[in-house]
Amino acid sequence: MTRTSSPAPHSTEPKRIPVNRTLVGAIALTCLGAAAFLLARHGLDEEEWAMWIGGLTRAGIMMAAFWLALPTKHRDAAWAGISPLALVGVLLAIVAVVTKRYVLLPVLAAVAVVSFVLRPRRGPARPNRTTWQAPPPGFIRCGFCGRESPETNRYCPQCASTLKRDHEA
Repeated sequence: MTRTSSPAPHSTEPKRIPVNRTLVGAIALTCLGAAAFLLARHGLDEEEWAMWIGGLTRAGIMMAAFWLALPTKHRDAAWAGISPLALVGVLLAIVAVVTKRYVLLPVLAAVAVVSFVLRPRRGPARPNRTTWQAPPPGFIRCGFCGRESPETNRYCPQCASTLKRDHEA
């Protein structure tokens, strides 16, 4: 008696591989703990143990970094929001720094300038949306600062004058 089976239906959805975040963290702690134990017991003077200490330390650090990057219940994976262009830029910067050490300072300067320019700006305080109430009839809420104003335009007089002055400059 032979069994025949039909082929599995092909799905267009990518197959998700479950990764146990707790197990990855336990492996990282085990590797780092074993390295610390061997370091305390044998030290780095004995060559045969120094190899094991170095290997366990590297594996523990890599697993700990992987554990940090994995998604949690309330946060996506660390790589979920990165654009391909940013990934290529970071990889090129890493390759440049590793191959030529004198590139480190210009790369750090470029990262500092970009992070200064692209940092989020602190705007005026917005009203808390849980306690926000509509303004009374005849008033509007300023689209910039959130204050109530008896004006018919979109902004209160203070913000309108500031925006007008900034636009004229």
